[in-house]
Amino acid sequence: MYPRFVIPLSITFAAAGFAAARNFQPSPAASRPAAPPVASNITRPREAGSVIPAPGSAGNPMRQGVAGDPNNPPILNQSLDPAQTDGSEAADRMLKRWLGRTALAQAKPDELEAVIKGATSSIFNQKDKDYQFAVRRLAEIDPERAANLWAGNAYYRIQSDLFLGDWAKKEPAAFASWTLAQNPDVQKASASVLGNLAKADPEKFADIAASLSSSPAGPIAARSAIEGMRGQAKYSAEQVLEYAQKLPSGPVRDAALVETLKGQQSGAEPSPEALAALARIEPEDARRLGRELVKVAPSLPEGPARESAFAASLRDQADKDPAAAAKRLEELSGSQDYAAATRGFVEQTARKDPAAAAEWALTIPSASPLQRISALERVASAWFKAAPDDARAWVEKAALSDAEYFQLTGRSRNR
Repeated sequence: MYPRFVIPLSITFAAAGFAAARNFQPSPAASRPAAPPVASNITRPREAGSVIPAPGSAGNPMRQGVAGDPNNPPILNQSLDPAQTDGSEAADRMLKRWLGRTALAQAKPDELEAVIKGATSSIFNQKDKDYQFAVRRLAEIDPERAANLWAGNAYYRIQSDLFLGDWAKKEPAAFASWTLAQNPDVQKASASVLGNLAKADPEKFADIAASLSSSPAGPIAARSAIEGMRGQAKYSAEQVLEYAQKLPSGPVRDAALVETLKGQQSGAEPSPEALAALARIEPEDARRLGRELVKVAPSLPEGPARESAFAASLRDQADKDPAAAAKRLEELSGSQDYAAATRGFVEQTARKDPAAAAEWALTIPSASPLQRISALERVASAWFKAAPDDARAWVEKAALSDAEYFQLTGRSRNR
């Protein structure tokens, strides 16, 4: 939707934010807002009752070379296509928008900030192209002011790239320095911007990685850098690992090294440094990550990542070929991975065949209580939904401990 208004900057910017006249339509009977204070070489809209110069006419500022004037702010020349000169109503609206944006492009930072702060009004909202233009223009002429505005209002957080992206790309060191001066919540919220920078240009991130060693955004950006490199054919697996190894020691390097494990092929031996980094991350993070490390599950160190990887592996296999998955479980019997693998198998098969899944769950040794009760709960939940009478009968007869019985039924066993 094309905005249909002219922006009276000279009065409303500082006084009332953005109080534009929306849906501007020239008419003899209609009162009009004042024309915006645009550049002297731009033709203003004519008085009510006149016709705005057709886009292809000599009176149209977009055909006078103004729209491509190198003296214009870059953001203005990028925002519109002066080639649209078909004389249509859409082109007329485009001219009005261009005049309004010319006013925005000439506004001072405090005026632009007033416009942006008016985004909660019914007239001007965050999906409006002119609102976005105002944000980008403020970020262009005063990036730190735009960043502070973003940091000071959670309403803008979902637009981190709009407020911060260009600054991070043009001046990564300055942006990183600003980030470190913010509170932890703001640093986490800005992590996606650093992540986009790292993914698009890993070398730029490497230059500022040391300064981000204490920021929660650092590891997130490091993972994005590795992800970006893996997605480019010009980087081999060895080059990706070498990049991670050269990052400053600490959480940033550990995050990058662990991320390299995702690109490992089945049968390939992971880097000892990457495995050591995996052992250092938080258990819950390792557990989440393990789901993506199925291909290297047998090479992972003992712990939550390995357990999660084996569970995910059997879950996937049980979905595709239950018989093969069951055979694999038999081969794992007695190993350290049997409990986690069986849990994954049970989680996948519980809905299709809860009776069979229940029997498998009971084979998980009591020496792995968390894996065992997790599998039993999944079976009981699926079975009680599908066939509650059969599920109750199984619970009463199954070889469950008193604690397991109580966990599944919510009551003590009658003796």
